[in-house]
Amino acid sequence: MQPLNSKYKTFGLGLFGNLIGEEESGTKLRYGFVLSLVFLSILPYGILPGKEKVMGIKTPAPFRQMEYRWLLLQLAEFFRPKVYVEIGVKKGYTFNAMLPYVDRGVAVDIVKEPGVGAKFSNYEFFTGTSQDFASKWEGPIDFLFIDGDHRSAAVLKDFLNLFKWVTPDTGLIFLHDTYPANRELCAEGYCSDAWKAARYIREGANGAHPLGLLYEIVTLPGPWAGLSIIRRLARGKKSPEFISHGWMDSFGGIEE
Repeated sequence: MQPLNSKYKTFGLGLFGNLIGEEESGTKLRYGFVLSLVFLSILPYGILPGKEKVMGIKTPAPFRQMEYRWLLLQLAEFFRPKVYVEIGVKKGYTFNAMLPYVDRGVAVDIVKEPGVGAKFSNYEFFTGTSQDFASKWEGPIDFLFIDGDHRSAAVLKDFLNLFKWVTPDTGLIFLHDTYPANRELCAEGYCSDAWKAARYIREGANGAHPLGLLYEIVTLPGPWAGLSIIRRLARGKKSPEFISHGWMDSFGGIEE
């Protein structure tokens, strides 16, 4: 696979690297810094192949594949996850693109479409529902992309069932379709009401339920279906934290 657009990547590294005071070379890039590259990650890319209409909704050309696909690739290129699990792979556009950056890819769907995993050997396909998969899976997951049944109850169930396997501190969970650009996209069979699951998870991070002490979440609006990114924390948080470096544990607040 060709490296991601070097001009935009270099610009982003320089600008946001200076903002947080951390250099790329020899250090572990911070997630906040990488997330700052979101618009630089998706804007440089042009028309993508894929279906123009789903459920009567015409998808703009740049978003005919998952619009944040290039952001996932950017993150995978930076962090090189060992295990990547994707719930709901369809034709495998995103899954196949991720395989060069991971040691092991696991695709989960009720039917395997031709082309999923084509030309790759570092993957396996689980045929069945996400609940079937969760009941049988054992082992760490570094990147988890949930993009199967978009109904809020199903999205939340996938999140809760697999959260315990996500790598503490560095593990990321991606939820697609959680901030649609308009109400029409909330139709059944498209984004549905996946946004409700993201809101419930966010409320947990704000203290509404105990599991929320174990993660942090950001939801990116649109530009078509939206994406939520969740990081599992290394341990329960007593106060809001950015990342779980040991030297940050003594943080006592900001003096005026």
